[in-house]
Amino acid sequence: MQVKRVVFEKILEEEKKHGDLEYGGWLVINNDVVTDVIFDVKKQSEGYVKFDCKNLLALPKRVRNRVNGWFHKHPIEGLSGLDWKTTLMLTKFWGECYTLVLQSNRKLLAMHTAYGKEISTVYPNFTPQLHIGPTFFERDRKEFDIEKGK
Repeated sequence: MQVKRVVFEKILEEEKKHGDLEYGGWLVINNDVVTDVIFDVKKQSEGYVKFDCKNLLALPKRVRNRVNGWFHKHPIEGLSGLDWKTTLMLTKFWGECYTLVLQSNRKLLAMHTAYGKEISTVYPNFTPQLHIGPTFFERDRKEFDIEKGK
């Protein structure tokens, strides 16, 4: 999983508009590379962001078909329980999901998850009720320095 420098730059530029509030959007993926982020905020606070779909639906179909992930700024390090639920829901929807989180330590957490019946690996933080049926696992996790873009 890679993230293009333009994505880092767009995240930092967008952050100026939102200050301490959470913000986020949809990730455009091309061959395991995050190539763009489409910001799409409906509601936000210092600890919560709700996405809208207006900007997503306004994209040309060829771009919209490559949306396969989500980004948001986070007031903590790591992922919250709600982040895990969102990632799991989107992973089930798409079959895989790319997640970027700008953490309070100024590191960009990058994660790639997959979901499928043929997969038998179970991620340790897996919730018990989800052991029924297909299995969720984390394929890749990295942290990038947001200021340096790498």
